Amino acid sequence: MKTFTFKYDPEFTPERMFQQFKQAIAGKKQTYQPNLITGNNIEAILGCMTKSRLELFSCLASQKPSSLQELAQLLEKDYANV
Repeated sequence: MKTFTFKYDPEFTPERMFQQFKQAIAGKKQTYQPNLITGNNIEAILGCMTKSRLELFSCLASQKPSSLQELAQLLEKDYANV
């Protein structure tokens, strides 16, 4: 079973994120934390976690679908909505 972590980090800005992208492209080793979603606005993090999205995350972690089409079938939702 996978666990997704939603992390509030007030220093996580778009500028910092792009700086990390540039360092990764340049070959500088980056620390990668799988299943971590970070944001600098707690309201934005909470606002994007709807019941449907939590259901989607749960399905991804437990069923491990190999495609969006399979994910849509598992969720019993239209492919375009997934």
